[in-house]
Amino acid sequence: MKRFIRAAITGTLALTALASLTPRAEADHFRGRFNGFVESNILPAVQRGPAVFDVLTEQGTKFTGNLVNLIPPICNFRVKGSIGETGSVSGNGIDDDGDHVFFLGRTIVEGDGSVRVLALKYLETSPNGQPEDMGFIVMVKMQAGALWETPPDPCVPVTGHWDGLYQHGERPGGGISMDLTQILSGGNNNQGILATSQFTTSFMGMGSMTNVLVPGSNSFFDVFFDIQGTVGSPIMTQGPPIAPLGAICLQNLPLPNGKTGIIAILIGLLLPAVQTGPSTIQGQFHLFDSFHDLVNEVQTFQPAAFDRGPFSIMNGPSPGQ
Repeated sequence: MKRFIRAAITGTLALTALASLTPRAEADHFRGRFNGFVESNILPAVQRGPAVFDVLTEQGTKFTGNLVNLIPPICNFRVKGSIGETGSVSGNGIDDDGDHVFFLGRTIVEGDGSVRVLALKYLETSPNGQPEDMGFIVMVKMQAGALWETPPDPCVPVTGHWDGLYQHGERPGGGISMDLTQILSGGNNNQGILATSQFTTSFMGMGSMTNVLVPGSNSFFDVFFDIQGTVGSPIMTQGPPIAPLGAICLQNLPLPNGKTGIIAILIGLLLPAVQTGPSTIQGQFHLFDSFHDLVNEVQTFQPAAFDRGPFSIMNGPSPGQ
C-alpha cells in the first residue's frame, strides 16, 4: 500500500501544471460539446442535474449554439454570445416557448490547455420578462472539439472500474473509485452496437471519495458523485503514450448531516497498461463546497476549493468479481 501511495504522489508531481487554473481563452478552440451540471435555484427547492452546451459556430470572438438544461422541464435554448481575450463569456438565447436565458461567466484551460472548463451564472425569464429561474452551470469541454463524436485519432475508452487513493497535503487522504462508460457515437439498438458506432471522447459514470473532511462539520464522510468527463487521443512522448482527461463530478446523495451540492473537478492523464501494471489515471482533484465556490474560483482565480491534491486510480475488476 505504501508503495502505491508513493507511486501516486511521484506520478502526480509531474502533473502539477495540469491542475493550475490558467486565464487563457483561445476563442477559435471554443467550438464543440461541453458536458456538465447545472444548479437551478428556482423555488421551492434547489435542483441539480446534467446540462449540455453545443457551440456550433464561431466567427472571431462570436459564437452560436444550443444550451440545454436537462432538469425537467427540459429547456433547449438557441444562444449566441462572445468570448473575451481573458476567457470571459457572455450571451443570451431563447427557446421555443419564448423564454429567454442570459448567461455570464468564464472559460479557462487547465495547465497546458488540454482540458477546458466553463463556469457560468444564468438567469431565465418568461416571454414577458419575469424572472423564472437562476443558477450556475459548470462544464468540461469534450476533447477533439467539433469532432468529439468522431475523433480523427481514436481515443482509448475508459469503460470499467477504477480504484485507488487520493492524498491531502496536511492530513491523510482516502480512497477514490469510479465506474465509467465511454459514450458511443452511433448509440445502441436492440441487437447491440451499431456497425457505424465508434467511441466519442465523452464518458460518464459514478464514483466516490472516502474520508472527506466536509467544511462546517468537522467530520469525515464518504461522498458519492455523478461524473461527466472527457478523454483525448493518446499523445506520444519519450515514454508511453498518455491521454489528457478531465471530469466534473457532482454529489448525488445527501450526506448523513443533510449536506448536498459538493462538486469536484478532476484533471489528469490516462496512462496505458504496461507489463508491471494496469491502465492508470493520475492527476489532481479540486473539491468545492458548492457551485457558487467553483464558479467564483474560475471567474476570479482566487482559490475556493476546500480540498485539493493528487490522486491515482487503476483499472481493474469491480468489487466482488
